[in-house]
Amino acid sequence: MLLHLRGEPLVVERTLQFKGVAQEWTEHRLADDRHGRSLWFEVQLEPDYVLTVYERLPEREEPTRAPELARDGRVYELTDSGFASYRSVERAGPGKRGRLEYVEYESGPERIAYERFDVGPWEVSVGRVIEPTDVQLD
Repeated sequence: MLLHLRGEPLVVERTLQFKGVAQEWTEHRLADDRHGRSLWFEVQLEPDYVLTVYERLPEREEPTRAPELARDGRVYELTDSGFASYRSVERAGPGKRGRLEYVEYESGPERIAYERFDVGPWEVSVGRVIEPTDVQLD
């Protein structure tokens, strides 16, 4: 499947579906072969409809879970943390199932998300909420 993000064509390589206690969301891994980068496009359905685009950072760090987090000159507020079950839908090969632990911070439309799949290392991503008009599916 091809997705256009603000006019930029990206290939959907992988889809992860999550279910937590009070929310459900889907994340799509988007690849840009022209620039060699990948993004994660998150669609949160419950409790509110929110679209966010994330880019993983190369460093690995554990979340502090502090009420506030200062990063790159911004102060982010802790907004959510917890666990969710997930299942993947792969372009090729069988899907996977497991458990995600997450910690999320926000500052206006800016986001920082910490995620740990199963018992793996923590991953950190920076993101931004986008408008539905920024996305088109082919």
